[in-house]
Amino acid sequence: NALVANDIWQNNSLSYDVFAFLPMEKAENRSTSIYGKASFFGNINTAFYHDFSAILGLFYGEKTTTGFVLNGNFGWYPSFKNSTLGLNVLYASENYYPFIDSGIVMGEDISLNGLLKIGLNGSIKPLSNLYIGIMGDFVMDSKENKIAPDCLQWSSSLSWQIFSDMMFNINLIQKIPLNESVIPGFMGVASLVVNI
Repeated sequence: NALVANDIWQNNSLSYDVFAFLPMEKAENRSTSIYGKASFFGNINTAFYHDFSAILGLFYGEKTTTGFVLNGNFGWYPSFKNSTLGLNVLYASENYYPFIDSGIVMGEDISLNGLLKIGLNGSIKPLSNLYIGIMGDFVMDSKENKIAPDCLQWSSSLSWQIFSDMMFNINLIQKIPLNESVIPGFMGVASLVVNI
């Protein structure tokens, strides 16, 4: 259950949430895990936003372990063309196992585990019917008490509302290895949506 304390200090809020995974069948390949998440978020002023969170996980199995995730986001909303700029820093300990894998790294099965990620993102609407977004991440492996470069990844998206009932979308994503064990990747998707 989530507890939220809104506007505790200058439009900033605190929240705390507890959730758990309980295997219901013997065939389940993961053990019981309990998570606690605390967040502090809100506006610094009219143009800046922040969101800090920490998750502590307790994992039961042959050996009970704990792991954690620290995440910080800063956002800037300049008054130019509905644009945004953001910075994100995320650290996940080696013995943290996500409740649901969130695809932090392209092509990784269990990605929110033993990594440090620093990312930048931005978006702009140069026209009222055109949105362009781009983001890039520098990902480092933090396993075995060492931090080593893993990969660079970037993604971009464009959405163009051609008519009120027609939209064109394109998304590109690429992973660039920074060591020999990382497999490169590139993916692009384009779509034209017509509402009839």
